[in-house]
Amino acid sequence: MSMERVYILGGGAVGAPLAAFLTMSGREVVLVRMRSGVADSSQSTWVEVTMGDESIRAKVPTVAFEDLRGVNGVIVVTCKTYANERVAEGLRRVYRAGPIVLAQNGLNVERAFQDQGFPNLGRAVLYLTSQSSEDRAGLSYQFRSIADSLVGTLCGDAREIREAVKTLQTDRFPFSYCDALEGPVFKKAIVNVIFNSICPLLDVDNGIFARGRSLLPLVRSLIRECLQLVGAKGLELSEEEILESVERISQNSPQLISTLQDLRAGRQTEIDSLNFAFVEMAEGIDPEMRLPLVHALGDLIRAKSELSGSSRI
Repeated sequence: MSMERVYILGGGAVGAPLAAFLTMSGREVVLVRMRSGVADSSQSTWVEVTMGDESIRAKVPTVAFEDLRGVNGVIVVTCKTYANERVAEGLRRVYRAGPIVLAQNGLNVERAFQDQGFPNLGRAVLYLTSQSSEDRAGLSYQFRSIADSLVGTLCGDAREIREAVKTLQTDRFPFSYCDALEGPVFKKAIVNVIFNSICPLLDVDNGIFARGRSLLPLVRSLIRECLQLVGAKGLELSEEEILESVERISQNSPQLISTLQDLRAGRQTEIDSLNFAFVEMAEGIDPEMRLPLVHALGDLIRAKSELSGSSRI
């Protein structure tokens, strides 16, 4: 199977920079527009990515999701997690061959794709910050890779997922293969619950945890609650290592968290794959476990989303 063509499903804060970096590296890339019903007949788009003092600009071929045909290559899913059922169903109809890598945050993001029976499925744990730049035409993002994003195999042939990692690898957006991904998935999900719950409710940027200690008791309570589930799953993570990750991200990446960006733009959030995925998983174990703080903060994000008039995209 040819690994040269890369289909990137979703042109947001992850997909667009990835498409630009791969294009600049000579890969054959197709950026797939996911918004249904949007009149756009263009066959390419300019993507500008700023990384500190460096900027790159790439012209990337594009296609609407509903116009995909005969998909054969590396498929990277970067769209919002709440669209996964629609995406998996639609992709199944046009899929021919190739590994699928889910480059999304949260828990259970793979469920819809497993239900559709895709043979070779991997997922990524992303270590980056990316935010759209205002007052610019086209797709423009401020991007920073914090560490190699990890990719592991969920099902199928691990060799295909490893080859996909090589295809996706660039210096500006590095990937590494990981044999044991479950621990990093949970660790990153807990960190995301903290940032995506607290920052949007306070309407503040990620740097809030580095500017003072007043939120430390709340952060520790969230970590401890989530770690109850992690322990029940037979995994070992420590409170201190997660707190260290929160503080490091807060110090080095003071942008707006994605949920706050979504709320301000009137878009639906991904809180279902974060707080409520933890809650669902906890309620499904025996004996059943409760995560009242995680649940309550998720309910508040949902309420704020409804008040902001969010819509599905």
